[in-house]
Amino acid sequence: MDFVHQKVDSSSLSKPIDLEPQSDENSEQSAIEAVCAALSATKRPAILVDCLVSRFGATRAVQDITNHLKFPTFSTSMGKSIVDEKTNAFFYGTYNGKVCPHWMHNYIENESDLVLEFGSLLSDSNTGGHSREIASQKLISVHPNMVVCFGKSYESVSMKSFLEKLHKRLLKTSFIEPASLVVPPSQEKETSDQITQDYIWHRLAAFLRPDDVLIAESGTAQFGFPDTTLPQNTTYITQVYYGSIGYSVGACLGAAIAKREEQSEGRVVLVVGDGSLQLTVQEVGTMIRLGLKNIIIIVINNRGYTIERAIHGPEKAYNDITPYNHQLMLLFFNHPSGRESSREARSRSELETILNSPGFADAEALQLSGKM
Repeated sequence: MDFVHQKVDSSSLSKPIDLEPQSDENSEQSAIEAVCAALSATKRPAILVDCLVSRFGATRAVQDITNHLKFPTFSTSMGKSIVDEKTNAFFYGTYNGKVCPHWMHNYIENESDLVLEFGSLLSDSNTGGHSREIASQKLISVHPNMVVCFGKSYESVSMKSFLEKLHKRLLKTSFIEPASLVVPPSQEKETSDQITQDYIWHRLAAFLRPDDVLIAESGTAQFGFPDTTLPQNTTYITQVYYGSIGYSVGACLGAAIAKREEQSEGRVVLVVGDGSLQLTVQEVGTMIRLGLKNIIIIVINNRGYTIERAIHGPEKAYNDITPYNHQLMLLFFNHPSGRESSREARSRSELETILNSPGFADAEALQLSGKM
């Protein structure tokens, strides 16, 4: 039945909504005591930061704790950018089960004697296809409404409240500072002029500035960026939970609107594949209609659903798409300077010219770059 025409009492709208979750004080204090005891005894710890930290407003508390402890710290794919990756010597990269480098999952899963995990989201692509193996007897997990310490659960404990109180307690406690981890040297950089996987993701990460929002589409981008290092105060948004292709264009629109409303610094950088773009491309028109000017769209043109080809059917016609002429996209949506704001790169040198161009990088108008 449809009741949208019925009037209702609006007095409740005048009452502020209390969004602060409540904790059971006894349970919370017991959890703090258990975690502090475990941290005092550890000799080879690891910290793992995941996306529910930011979702539940605990980013600052986690940053305070990691900066104080200086234990070897890792993020998950969806937890990138919550802790400072650029300047913290104790940050070692993105852990994703057996998909990440051997030295990394070997340290976390085998060599460490304690893993302190914040805000985990154990979806398939956020755990390397459920390939992570962290023994419960050395795992402390801080969840949104519960803390689990070595298999024992402390119920009705709010993540934000718990972590803020834990940090205050840690300031009064001394801990060992673990030795730095030995990280194998990275491979030599390529010198060809081709735009390759090894080049593109690190180059785009270097293109970012503090306070930027980086949105990685489900597909090629979300599997490329975890190996990069992002600047301080970058917000990284990806979606390896439902894996819904096309989500990123709408997310880009929402992030740009939020930045304008908050009058915050930084650009919104969207990296999207040609296939995913076609699902929600109409929102580019909304960005132009609203006059949003802090957006940079980088289209990775792989001529079809590349991730789907890798998973199933590399030669199947259902992974082909009708190719767009991306250089005409902004003009089609009536961008006032669509031609001047559209660029195309077919080689590394062409892409370098674009990324180093002030007109493109400063995003005084919505900018588009397509990689062919």
